[in-house]
Amino acid sequence: MADSEKERRTRRPLTYDDRVAIEHGLNRGDRIAWIARSIGRTQHVVAEEVKRARSGGFTRRCAQRLAESRADERRVGKKW
Repeated sequence: MADSEKERRTRRPLTYDDRVAIEHGLNRGDRIAWIARSIGRTQHVVAEEVKRARSGGFTRRCAQRLAESRADERRVGKKW
């Protein structure tokens, strides 16, 4: 596997800007596939983010808080 291909496959967390784009796209009625292409992510990543954060409607603030709390939970018990 080439280095550039490996870099593309590396999981990187969604940024706040990604979540803003997802929220705007959903509010406009865009399809998941279109939103995913516009932010350079797979449909699966976008769909999972929407599913994870949807409780009455996707909001970037809610999604960001959830992501940060999950990251904090993973850090608990780790030595830096």
